[in-house]
Amino acid sequence: MDYFISECLCWQPRWSKEIKEAGKEGKPLPKETTLSDYPIEVQKAILNNSQEWGVIDDETGQFIDYGQYKRPKKSR
Repeated sequence: MDYFISECLCWQPRWSKEIKEAGKEGKPLPKETTLSDYPIEVQKAILNNSQEWGVIDDETGQFIDYGQYKRPKKSR
């Protein structure tokens, strides 16, 4: 019974037409979201709450760490 009630209370995700059609033949890929797409206040909140943020740079293949938490070095 609990499962049925939880199903009734859940919302199905609704994707934009652009996202639904992404990857289909002849359709454009949607723009990737970056930190700069958000307002300044949201950017600050995201960066202040980051623990382990990082990305791989497409051009160099290097890991860029955006987080405040520094990973401990692995001992051999």
